Amino acid sequence: DPDLIYCSQCKKAIGIEAPYFDYEYNPLCNDCMVDDSHGMVCPSCGLKYPFEQTMDGFCVNCYSDD
Repeated sequence: DPDLIYCSQCKKAIGIEAPYFDYEYNPLCNDCMVDDSHGMVCPSCGLKYPFEQTMDGFCVNCYSDD
């Protein structure tokens, strides 16, 4: 189905609307929207970032806003 959105991390079909996103606004499914080997979810903005772009539990963007 051309209208289906797929998770950018695991490639599973999500549906027609993505519930979550990574730092580049690629869609993520519920299963991949967790802290794992691919990165962490920023508690402030709610986007998933690779560990290299995080500081003290926040993404670099939200960390620098404090």
